Amino acid sequence: MIGSASELGLLVASVDFGYGSSGKLASILAHMPGYRCVLAGSTHSRHITASERFEAYYPGLATVQDVQEVARRHRLSGALVVLNPDFADLCERASLPTVYVDSLAYLWTDYDPVPTGATAYCAQMFPFLPSLSWPTLRRIRNLQWVEGIVPGSAAPSEPPSSIDALINLGGLGTHLLQPHEAAYPVIVVDAALRALARFGARRVRLTGNLAEAKLSAVVERHSALDIEAGPVRHQEFQALMTSASVILTSPGLTTLIESGALDRPTVVLPPQNLSQFFNAEAIALCSDRPGVVVSWPQDVLDRSQVESVRVDGEDEALRYIYRVIAAHENDADLVERLAGTILGALREATANPSATAEYARLVGLDGAGQVAKVVSRTFQASTPATAAGPVGTEVGPARD
Repeated sequence: MIGSASELGLLVASVDFGYGSSGKLASILAHMPGYRCVLAGSTHSRHITASERFEAYYPGLATVQDVQEVARRHRLSGALVVLNPDFADLCERASLPTVYVDSLAYLWTDYDPVPTGATAYCAQMFPFLPSLSWPTLRRIRNLQWVEGIVPGSAAPSEPPSSIDALINLGGLGTHLLQPHEAAYPVIVVDAALRALARFGARRVRLTGNLAEAKLSAVVERHSALDIEAGPVRHQEFQALMTSASVILTSPGLTTLIESGALDRPTVVLPPQNLSQFFNAEAIALCSDRPGVVVSWPQDVLDRSQVESVRVDGEDEALRYIYRVIAAHENDADLVERLAGTILGALREATANPSATAEYARLVGLDGAGQVAKVVSRTFQASTPATAAGPVGTEVGPARD
C-alpha cells in the first residue's frame, strides 16, 4: 500500500455507465490511504464509496477554468480518472496531470473518445484484443497494462446470512438507453426467477439496474420465492456475493472478476451492452465450462450484426442493442427460452469449479495496487497548485 506520508491531493472521477467504474475507483482508493481526494461528477461513486473518503464533491466541473479553480482551492497535484475520457482530457487541458484507468481498451475504435495524451494510461488486461482496437491503442502515449482491478480483501468480516442466489444487473445508465431502460431487467429477471424456482432456490437477492416500477409486476409473479430487491454499496455487494450459493450476473467485467476472486459459482446472463458481449465471450473462451454463459438466441439478437454495426463506434452498437432488446420486452416465448438456458447454466455452475475464477487467475487480481503505484510514481514529485488569494464562486457544493 502507498504510505500516508504524501498527503497529496487528487481530483478523482469515474463515469455513471454501470457500477463497474465506481467499483474500480473504490478499489484503487483503498490502496491510497494517504491521499486527499476530491470527487468530481460521478453520482455512483458518491453513493457506493464511503462519503468520508472525499473532502469535497463537485457535480458539474465542465470547463478548464472549473478544474483549475478546484485544483487551486484544494491544492491538488493531479487527477485519477476511471473510464471517463472526456473528463480526463479536460483535466489535461487544465494542466492537471492525469492517470487514466480503462478496463475496456479492447472495445475502442477511432470513432470513440480515448484520452491518448493522458500522463499515464492504465489499461486492464483482457485475453484478446480485436483488430478494430489496434490503431487506437497504438496512439496512446503512455500505455501501461495492469491486472484485474478488484478489492484487495473481498471477503467481509461479518457476512450476511446466506442466500440461495444473487441476481445482479449492474448499474447501466445512459441517455442512449432511454426509453428502453426497463426492457432488459423485465426480460432477464423474469427468466432468471423462473429458472431459480425450478432449480429449488428460495431466498433471492436482486441488485442493480432494477427498473422498479415495471419489475414489481414481474416479482409478484414469483410469489414462491423470497425476493429482496434494492441498491447496495460496493462493500455490501461484496458481502452478498460471499453469502450467495450462486451468482447470476449480467456480464459486467468488474463483477465477473470480483466473483472470480471469491471463487463463487457464477452464471453469466445475456449481455445488455456492447462490452458485455466481449466479456461473456472471454469467460466462455477462458474456461472449459462455456455452458455457464447464457447468450441471446441468434434469431433475437444476432452477434454478427452487433459486430458489423460497431465499426461506426460504440454508440451506434448500443443503439442497435437497446432497440432490439426493447422490441422483445413482452416476448413470453423469449423469456421461457432463456429460463431453460439459465436453468442448465445453474446446474453446470454449481456442479463444477467456478468459470469466473479461472478467468480471474488468467488476468490477475493486483490491478488496483498496480494503479496505485502508477499514481505514486506520477505524482510523488508534483507540487500541489497553491491558491493565490480568494477563489471565485464555487462550482459545486464544498461538502456532502
